[in-house]
Amino acid sequence: MPFEYGHAPEAGRDCRWGPGTTFGRGVKLGDRVVIGAGTVIGDHVTIGDDAHIGNHVILAEPTRVAYAGAEPAPTTIGAQAIIRSGTVIYSGVQAGDRLETGNYATIREDSRIGTRVRIGSYCDLQGQLTIGNFVSLHSNVHLGQFTVIEDYAWLFPYVITINDRMPPVFFEELGVHIGPYAVVGARTFLHPGARLGRHAVVAANSVVEGEIPDFALAKGDPAKKVLDCRKVFARKGDEVIRAYPWPVHVKRDYPWADDPDFAFGPGFEAITGSPTGNPDSPGTDPGARCVSDMLRTPDQGR
Repeated sequence: MPFEYGHAPEAGRDCRWGPGTTFGRGVKLGDRVVIGAGTVIGDHVTIGDDAHIGNHVILAEPTRVAYAGAEPAPTTIGAQAIIRSGTVIYSGVQAGDRLETGNYATIREDSRIGTRVRIGSYCDLQGQLTIGNFVSLHSNVHLGQFTVIEDYAWLFPYVITINDRMPPVFFEELGVHIGPYAVVGARTFLHPGARLGRHAVVAANSVVEGEIPDFALAKGDPAKKVLDCRKVFARKGDEVIRAYPWPVHVKRDYPWADDPDFAFGPGFEAITGSPTGNPDSPGTDPGARCVSDMLRTPDQGR
């Protein structure tokens, strides 16, 4: 039976947990794990060193097959995780070190999550997902089954990926694939089988079908490439800078912060400063455009 309560965990040094917290079978805690009050740790859960699990969290929530008598799949939460109150993680999830969730996030079964992934409050991850390292999901993101998100991607609030072309008959299930360093703006909808390339940028309120190529800035319904994102500039005080690729400007907590020789892959150009020396004009760079002009998408009635 799922949730066979009242077992003692195999706990490392200096672990502690609050009143009302209960453990299933085969739970293993690393050193210095801290668990809040009223939390339920189901069967076969392993939690790494220095993890913090908040109040009223559920780890290894049983799946439907567990209620039919199947043994729950092992669940792993890596070291230094921060799992905030109200989060529910189903059995069979494998998460690397430094996973961080907001409040009331849900991660469904059999998902694979890399290191230093951030999952915002009220995100709904529908299971059988693959999420790489250093991925950031802002609040209220919904990921359909079979979604693949590669390293360093950013998804902003209310992004939705779906996997069924003809709901609810599930004749053809296709996951969305989001490439490394991609940026997906708020309230973007990605159809089954959509693919975003490396460093692709999708403006808010867009609808993505098919493929967006590497380094493309796309917008609209359906989203289409507007220009190469490396030609987008923005104001920073009195200076005009290249907005993308974004790792030029965002270094904190990323591997390239202390590694000037970090390999970003083909096509990466670390362009900074004014594109022309003139803060009022893209000047002699053909096709360069201002970010404030390019990232606004008209309300599409959704």
